[in-house]
Amino acid sequence: MNLLFKFLQLPKERKSLIIKAIVLLLAIKLGCYFLSFKTICRIIQKKTVTKSKTDIKTLKHDVIWSIEAASNHLPFTKTCLIKALAAQILLSNYGYQSNIKIGITKSKNDLLDAHAWIESSGDIIMGNTDKLSEYKELELIKS
Repeated sequence: MNLLFKFLQLPKERKSLIIKAIVLLLAIKLGCYFLSFKTICRIIQKKTVTKSKTDIKTLKHDVIWSIEAASNHLPFTKTCLIKALAAQILLSNYGYQSNIKIGITKSKNDLLDAHAWIESSGDIIMGNTDKLSEYKELELIKS
């Protein structure tokens, strides 16, 4: 009930972003089970674009906030790749370009470790970690 009350107190624009984030996170998670990554990438590249009246810095912050807030309350949507894909779609829907970066490194146990993050205008806007410099990055999706 407290969560619903908090949601109802949000401004209209943030409510809309949260709902979009929830739908995207769930759709991407389901897509990861039933579709290949290549197919998911093709679907992402066919998105519609609507220009935002919001300042770019505010919009980036709000998009990242909505993805993080929604994923905190949805099971199985907390992985960096799911959140990065959802953020890229939301950003591009408002007319802003971003790149999904995926990096791979070896862990101390000689196992591969992967991480995904989002860059926009040369800045890391989602997924920055202290160990990011250890990852060898591959650019996969541009919008």
